[in-house]
Order: sequence, then C-alpha cells, then structure tokens
Amino acid sequence: MKKKTGAYITFAAIILAAMLFDFSGKGFSLRQDSTVTEIGSYTIDQLTKAVQENDVNLVNKIIKSKSVDINGKDSEDKYPIETVLVMGNCDMAKILLEAGADPYVTTSDGRTVYDIVMKGDNKYLKEIFREYKK
Repeated sequence: MKKKTGAYITFAAIILAAMLFDFSGKGFSLRQDSTVTEIGSYTIDQLTKAVQENDVNLVNKIIKSKSVDINGKDSEDKYPIETVLVMGNCDMAKILLEAGADPYVTTSDGRTVYDIVMKGDNKYLKEIFREYKK
C-alpha cells in the first residue's frame, strides 16, 4: 500500500508542478478550445496585428514558428491576408502568400480576397495575387 500511496503523491506533485509552471513561450499548446487560435507562443491575433503594423520581422518569426494557422481567422473574424487590403501592402501580401496564405478565403462580406484584389486599383497587388492563382 505504501508504494501506491507514494506513486499517487508523486503523480499529484507532477500535476501540481505542471499547473504552476508557465508554459507560455515554451512551444506547448495552451488551449485547444480557444476561439482565438492559440498554439505555442503566438496567436492569430498577433499575426494579424504584425501584418497591420507592417512588422516584417515579427510576421516572419510567427510564420517560421509554425505556431499559427496562417489561414485562420482572428478574434475580429479577419484573415491575415485580408488585412493587406487595407494598405495595399504588396510586400506583406507576398510574404503571406509564399507562406501558404490562401488568396481564396471568403471574407465576412462573402467575397474572396483574390476577387477583392482583382477588382481593386492596385496593379502591383494584382500581379502578386496572379502569381498565386490556383
């Protein structure tokens, strides 16, 4: 009986240590049921914000970490690739598309990002999106 009790105490200590240890930034999945995609040390919201702020270094770091689904929606129901439309950011569009962003995701207004770009006036953005046409 002492062996079983010792094993239970050891197991309880491990569980307690795991609960108290801060796993953020360690590459562990923290919550899988989150509405904001949170895996490892980055969130989709952080990626979207980095795109909006034209923070190329952070965007590349998040992409390289593979901790975020690049085709996921953020907490405001926006895709990272959708945010390049606001400023017509060609460089950021290219980074996201090269990393696997889907230009055909459907936005909240029912149009694809690709269609929005093709109906827009930014000829450079159109050229970039044409390169990734399916």
